[in-house]
Amino acid sequence: MFALVVVPRVARAQEEPPEVMRALDLESENKYREAAALFRHALAMRPTAGALLGLERVYAELRISDSLLAPLDSLIARDPRESLYRSVKLRTLQMLGRQDALRQAFEQWVAATPRDPTPYREYARILISLGRPTAADSIVQRGSIALGGARALEFETAQLRAAEGQWEASALSWRRALVDAPHLAGAAAYALAPTPAALRDRIRQILLSPPADAGPRRAAAELSLNWGDAPGAWEALRVLPADSAAASA
Repeated sequence: MFALVVVPRVARAQEEPPEVMRALDLESENKYREAAALFRHALAMRPTAGALLGLERVYAELRISDSLLAPLDSLIARDPRESLYRSVKLRTLQMLGRQDALRQAFEQWVAATPRDPTPYREYARILISLGRPTAADSIVQRGSIALGGARALEFETAQLRAAEGQWEASALSWRRALVDAPHLAGAAAYALAPTPAALRDRIRQILLSPPADAGPRRAAAELSLNWGDAPGAWEALRVLPADSAAASA
């Protein structure tokens, strides 16, 4: 049996070189141009997540986010499968309002990583944030077909259904998503908070359906508190086993 070891292609925060750390200090002092020069140099010498994300931030502060596109294209050409580069490019194009280029960047990402749910997730979230739920729905549906199922896109489906006012469908997707991602309970409660009063019992019923998982029940508890029902919040949590997730909830 072989063990699969995944080695990240972009260096993580603990590996950031001194040049990036100095740029972060300059950024914190609002010296954006000086910080940009250091981030840009570091990115050219040895790409790291800190250098790229730092350059994204300071260019946004300087209102020259379009200057990030050329370095991104160079990075993507060197490593077409690195999701960080692709994600930053989508965000940059969104910020610049270049919708056609945004769609093209998504299509290029899908072509480079056809079995990866990340491009569908990122683009669907952007479309939801832009108030385009129908377009986001088409991307989620397309991703579900390409990936052989909707499980990898449950979070996006839940957000989308909430944006469309389909509260029961959203709660069902949140129920499934929160089993594997209990840390998203707060996001679920936020998304479902506008549910009309007549449907709130049904939403809690969906989230509290067995088995008693910490994520859905924490979301139900937060919703109950938001809706002025503190006893209902306790009822959602009291059946959980005394483990760390339950204690946190």
